[in-house]
Amino acid sequence: MSGGRLWDCASWRRRVQCLITMIKNSRIPLSVVLGVTLLVGGCAGTEQDGTAAPASSASTAADNTAEICASGGKAARDVVLNLFSSMADVAEEKDPEAALTKVYNETFTKLADQMRTEAGRASDPAFAAILTGIADESAKVAANPEAADTSGFQESLTGLDKYCPREGAPSAAPGDAANGGVVDGVVGAAGSGCELPVTFKVTEKWKPKAVDIAADDPLADLVKKGNLRLICEIDGKPAGHVGFLRVWTGPASAPKAALKPLVSEGKTRKVKYSTVTAGGFEGVEVAFEQYQKLLEEWLPNRAMAVRTGDGVVVLDLGGLDAAEHKAMLPTFELAKTSMAAK
Repeated sequence: MSGGRLWDCASWRRRVQCLITMIKNSRIPLSVVLGVTLLVGGCAGTEQDGTAAPASSASTAADNTAEICASGGKAARDVVLNLFSSMADVAEEKDPEAALTKVYNETFTKLADQMRTEAGRASDPAFAAILTGIADESAKVAANPEAADTSGFQESLTGLDKYCPREGAPSAAPGDAANGGVVDGVVGAAGSGCELPVTFKVTEKWKPKAVDIAADDPLADLVKKGNLRLICEIDGKPAGHVGFLRVWTGPASAPKAALKPLVSEGKTRKVKYSTVTAGGFEGVEVAFEQYQKLLEEWLPNRAMAVRTGDGVVVLDLGGLDAAEHKAMLPTFELAKTSMAAK
């Protein structure tokens, strides 16, 4: 389920799923996207205090790029979060489809107006062009949400990275050690951003990134489940899948007990445990279905936990829907069978 259209869907539930697809196709960092779903992530953080990271070398000390990044740049990157934060209210409306259309129209109209204002006062002409591009694409979505193609809007946001670098964003290329990528063919290797107590392989093109949310961040609760903390997410989007393989760690405990926060969250059914051995560690795997109230569907999940000398490690695979989950299972199996102690 991919592509840019917001409304390649025949029902309210599918339209919400399309929004989630847009979120996963966006290049918005995890500190923003985590506020959107409990089944999503991306990775490097945006500024938690509302300030922008220093302007890049592309701008000079005399210009107002950093100031605009703190206002307009942040607004553009936060737009999907703002959309999804409206979903609960929209779902209660008598005509949720009409309500959702209104939300899109108002949200993107406001963003387009703000981007044009910011572009008009930007002292760097190249940066002004980026902002104008975002404004134009936002206006397209606002004008006709039911037929809008969001791929142009998503692509327009990438221009911000040159002028509004995210705080702590690595300068290295995606997929290398500094970005938490695959190192020496595996995830979790020493020196990578996703350094783990274990290593394992992932399917080609899956992209790992570290999750680093401060304990006092408003979104901190979204990276915790019981004693577990989310430390790495491996994105299937580059490989054509809408979903993530997540890595959680926690204090030493029995593997089955470590899985409880995942299995006991919300309504679950068809829970089936099995023992596994991975990387020389004894562990437990669980398959179950979890009810997603917003989508009114039961979605499959798979997770496994092993106890290492540095505590418990949990791998967790979800997915946008049952078809995506099934398509991503080979990556989960590869991670399990290739797991090794460090």
